[in-house]
Amino acid sequence: MQRRLFISINLPDEIKSRIKKEIDKLPGLAGIKFANPETWHITLIFLGDQEDSAIHGIIGAMSAVSEDFEAPPVTFSDIGYGPSERTPRMIWLNGTLEASKLLSPLRDRLSDELANKGVNFMQERKMFKVHVTLARLKNNQEELPELNYALKNPLNFIPESFDLMESFLSSSGAEHAVLQKIYFN
Repeated sequence: MQRRLFISINLPDEIKSRIKKEIDKLPGLAGIKFANPETWHITLIFLGDQEDSAIHGIIGAMSAVSEDFEAPPVTFSDIGYGPSERTPRMIWLNGTLEASKLLSPLRDRLSDELANKGVNFMQERKMFKVHVTLARLKNNQEELPELNYALKNPLNFIPESFDLMESFLSSSGAEHAVLQKIYFN
């Protein structure tokens, strides 16, 4: 059986609650449907469709990497369009450059370890940008308002784990289930 998998850092409930309050302050986005807060996360690596037999190797790679990493602080600075403001497809909660620099080595090492374990996935070597997808925009979205909302009080937390997640797609949006939590050293 194939499963749609990814490795992520899930957000604590307190951070999700604070994000919801910030979204309520955004001007001109009344017609946009935001994702269920339960699905908000930072994707480290999207693994795509994987056979059940690959899960053991994925968890092994994650466990091996966890021994070398302490939990890095993660800070979010603003809400804007992504992946580019010129052709927006989503609304993102953006991490700081420092958060991206701190999580890049973890993402790169995970990618290498997964490849060493024979896991088949598309490796990305571009600069890692910490973000949380808050909403996906429709292709026929009306004129979008300008959106570059700096958080007055940056949101920050220290993650306890990075998680192997399974994604289930439905007409009402994605749902996620934690398959394995791997705690930082």
